[in-house]
Amino acid sequence: MKIKVICLFFTALVFFTVGINAQQVNAPVGGSIEQIVAFYNQHANTVKSAGRVTITKNSVREVDLNIPLLLRPFVPNNVMESLRNQSTRVTETFVNGIGTSDAERGINDFLPVAGTPNVSYLSPSHVISATCISRGSDWVVTIRLRNEPLDTIFNTTQTNSRSAEDMSEAEREALMADILSRSGYVSSMELQFDDMQDNDDTQQSNTANRSPSSMSGGFQDGVITAVFNQEGRLLSLTHSYNMNMSFRALLMNARINIASRREYQFIYPMF
Repeated sequence: MKIKVICLFFTALVFFTVGINAQQVNAPVGGSIEQIVAFYNQHANTVKSAGRVTITKNSVREVDLNIPLLLRPFVPNNVMESLRNQSTRVTETFVNGIGTSDAERGINDFLPVAGTPNVSYLSPSHVISATCISRGSDWVVTIRLRNEPLDTIFNTTQTNSRSAEDMSEAEREALMADILSRSGYVSSMELQFDDMQDNDDTQQSNTANRSPSSMSGGFQDGVITAVFNQEGRLLSLTHSYNMNMSFRALLMNARINIASRREYQFIYPMF
């Protein structure tokens, strides 16, 4: 009898403690774009400050490439290498933002937006539609981004000819803020361009001297799907988008299409 009473006491204590620490949030079911985007930003951003969280990231990239052989010199060396299909899966447990299996892996760079303390800087102006529904005991947020031409992102960086290393901290912050305000894709997703940056000055110079006569393209069909529990904790996150680019040089046309999808699953300690 005494053992049973003790067990009941500790069970009640656990439920009481969880009830104190896990307060339910008011999700904007049926709310406006502004309300849903604000809810998503607020609660998704907290995952980067979690004391402990295990994240599994699945990345899939499908590439449809049509670049004539004579136009290959117009494309930086490692961009051609990186323009291939990709399917990867990485699981990491982060404690205070540092990876436990790889101490050089930080949560700020493992999740979008890389190098910042937030997962999303999304603005309602970047969004074409947003919904929030109740599914069982969870909230499901779906956000569809507006299509964007490539120059929405790249005009900002191209107008600033100096490299990031030559800029002051204030100038870098101002440039980043400008890019985030321009693009819903940059402000909320990993665009998988980090592995396409060419650091070979000679290659960059040669490419610049053979600039294509015209270039167009953009980002389309961007969708964010996030699942939160009743306490507002992010349980899963899916980002998907398409990117296309076409250019013309030497009287020939080239085309690159990329379909990207990233899925994140989050597991938090029980106590």
